[in-house]
Amino acid sequence: SREITNFQGKPLPSREVLRGQLWDNTHTREEKPTK
Repeated sequence: SREITNFQGKPLPSREVLRGQLWDNTHTREEKPTK
């Protein structure tokens, strides 16, 4: 299957990556659980 890209043709991050970025923006690294 084709990778979803934005209007510039760059690969878009997955929802999991976006969710991780949102977590990083709202929590300190110490509060972030390990996976």
